Amino acid sequence: MKKLGWVMIGIFLAILVLAQIFLAGLRYEKLVFNKIVDGDTFWVTNLRDGSEWKVRLWGVDAPDSKECYFDEATKVLEKELRDKKLIYERQGYDDYGRILAKVYVDGKNIEEILVATGAAVAYDAKEVHDDLKPSKEYFESLKRIEEKAKNERLGVWSKACVRM
Repeated sequence: MKKLGWVMIGIFLAILVLAQIFLAGLRYEKLVFNKIVDGDTFWVTNLRDGSEWKVRLWGVDAPDSKECYFDEATKVLEKELRDKKLIYERQGYDDYGRILAKVYVDGKNIEEILVATGAAVAYDAKEVHDDLKPSKEYFESLKRIEEKAKNERLGVWSKACVRM
């Protein structure tokens, strides 16, 4: 009887480990860039099943069409994603059905790259549900990067975009 108890505990632990691996696989999937929408949104193909998903970068906001630096920001994002495998950390879905995610290419955080080049600004998502807001620490980290780009007058902070 004692032996059976240990076997059951072993089986339970094995199932628990496998469940964690499966859930991690859902959260960190390998994707291939498909096409650009704008400076913070793009389409990807999931390498596991071939499905296509629309992804919105989490914690940043790039210029919309007709705003200063829209074309440039879109090109920066496309350059960072083109012909590369992406790894993303899904945060949830927005009201448009897009996946909200932190995205990494070659170990580099794409949101940080966009903010550092002035192609996007840190976005605190005040108007969305608390579960979808960037953490205070992540937002503050992006704000520090943004401040450097602002001081260097890069991208959306350039003289062409900011009126003095």
